Amino acid sequence: MALMAAPSPSRNDQLALGFNALTAQWPDVALRVLERLTCASDIQEWLNGVATADWSQVRSPLAVVRDRRCNPLDAGLFAAASLRRLGHVPRVLPIGRGEDT
Repeated sequence: MALMAAPSPSRNDQLALGFNALTAQWPDVALRVLERLTCASDIQEWLNGVATADWSQVRSPLAVVRDRRCNPLDAGLFAAASLRRLGHVPRVLPIGRGEDT
């Protein structure tokens, strides 16, 4: 009898498992917010209703849900995490400040 190795999970499967493991620790009220975000426009609409915060701290996606406050970086990371949950492969790119002329 030949032994066969189990197929290794795809990168998407690995990312989904990581996000599911992260959100497994979230309180039910935060999970209910995520469950209502079923597409990119839902995510954007929800973020539009969140108060703008200053840059004094960087919030995790859970803290954005809990505090209902975020700065642009927090919003981008929250959106990327929410899109990942929906099966998309979001990209977060570092954008440096251009040289002043």
